[in-house]
Amino acid sequence: MKGGWLSQWEPPFYGLTLKPEDRLRIHTDIHQLCYHGGGGFTPGELYEMPIFLRYFHLKQLSKTKEAEAESARNASRGGEDVEATPKSAPKKIQPKPF
Repeated sequence: MKGGWLSQWEPPFYGLTLKPEDRLRIHTDIHQLCYHGGGGFTPGELYEMPIFLRYFHLKQLSKTKEAEAESARNASRGGEDVEATPKSAPKKIQPKPF
């Protein structure tokens, strides 16, 4: 039997086995990126994505969410924030008389 499995009962071993906690971590990461990432990736794309790239996207998502939370805290405290709307509208420009 060329190119087939060595045993009829088990697939060949290639040196990678996942523990249940590893599977939970992987699927949690995939869920976080799909659900909170704004729909940029499908679960299949994330599952096939190289680990270092998936971690990069998780770190970027984390930074973005932390910045959003900080902005919301500043807005609720009434603190100065770059993205906050101004408290008063700008004054209208009066036309100069001729």
